[in-house]
Amino acid sequence: MKGLRLIPVIVAIAICLSARAQDSTATAPVRYPRVYDYHTDRGPTKDLRTLNNTSCAPIYGIDSTVTAYMRLHGIVGASLAVMRNDSLLYVRGYGWADKDAGQKMEPWHRMRIASVSKLVTAIGIMKMQEMGLLSLTDRPLAEGGVLHYLVPAHHDARLDSITVEHLLRHQAGFTTERGDGDPMFHVGMTDGDQACRTDLGRPLLYSPGTDQEYSNVGYYLLGVMIRRISGQSYEAWMKENVLRPMQCYNFDIAGNYCADRKEREVHYYMHPGAKTDEDFHGDGTPCEACYGGNNVTGVEGAGAWMATAPELCRMVAGIDIDSGIYDLLSRRSVEEMTRYISKETFSLGWIDTNEEGIWTRTGSFGGTTALVKHFSEDGDCWVLLTNTSTRFGSKVAKYSSALIGGLREKYLGNFGKKDLFY
Repeated sequence: MKGLRLIPVIVAIAICLSARAQDSTATAPVRYPRVYDYHTDRGPTKDLRTLNNTSCAPIYGIDSTVTAYMRLHGIVGASLAVMRNDSLLYVRGYGWADKDAGQKMEPWHRMRIASVSKLVTAIGIMKMQEMGLLSLTDRPLAEGGVLHYLVPAHHDARLDSITVEHLLRHQAGFTTERGDGDPMFHVGMTDGDQACRTDLGRPLLYSPGTDQEYSNVGYYLLGVMIRRISGQSYEAWMKENVLRPMQCYNFDIAGNYCADRKEREVHYYMHPGAKTDEDFHGDGTPCEACYGGNNVTGVEGAGAWMATAPELCRMVAGIDIDSGIYDLLSRRSVEEMTRYISKETFSLGWIDTNEEGIWTRTGSFGGTTALVKHFSEDGDCWVLLTNTSTRFGSKVAKYSSALIGGLREKYLGNFGKKDLFY
């Protein structure tokens, strides 16, 4: 039966490869056949919006430790989810989703996940490769490439040698060391494509593939590739071909302002003493960093998604090669994403996959921190989301990682057997 299920996938991939061979230089959006073959013998997981703080028995040691961590860092609300061997074992909301409205945090509350969005985008790129729509060796900025339309007339010739893998590994040569910093977060960045055109007109910091520097521009470009190749919006293609097949229905591209909040989305908070920002439109309007300080929607594949902690576990279950839930990606793709090369080399989508088999993805925005950690040896995944910035900025990840490490060491064997996915 498994072999029979693969037949339509193989046929669809063959059709896509043929289409690419006939017109390898096309840059206009092209629609390709969709492939659906995501089933598990256990049947579909339940709607995770039904999960709440009474869905599983509390483990008071975990809950008291998390609330103490929140007090220490001035965090208003947090959500924790724990999965092991593709079974969701623990979910809990802490503090407030919206303090002024008196709404307590529940596992079904959605939060911006910032750069955890890069992992989502990387999964989409790997899925496109499996469907025959692109290759990691493609050079999208070269003449005839799908991103060449963004390249200005005067540019660094080395742009032509940037591959999809270089973008995934932050090895393209882009830099934030210039005086104007990260172009995706400039005041006045209202158009991601235009911000990239400006950046692509500047010299690269190093030749592609010879070094690395973390780059939001690179992952924005990967999102553009998805929409240009598919002929759909980035969000629509990702939902249709990646998220919904993994039964992740609560992902959405987040808004920029409090008025843009979507159903079940939290209120975001800045830490005490946070400075007032200028609105990203550049009109001089003062704002909180969490509401207008960045063009969250505009960074798209680099950091725009929002989700729930349980559904982030569900997403990881679809890319962990565990036997519990059918994986969206092949073993080869997952191994490629998580292969350890060196301490100086980024993994694909993950911020780090080390020699011990620990996969880590972090994210932070004004008003948001996010952490996903997967431990291959024991098959457990921990997700922690908060709706509050801390004074440590993105460096808070080392403290939240230490929190998860301590909880895991003490309580990993204390979870019940009930699978909250079903």
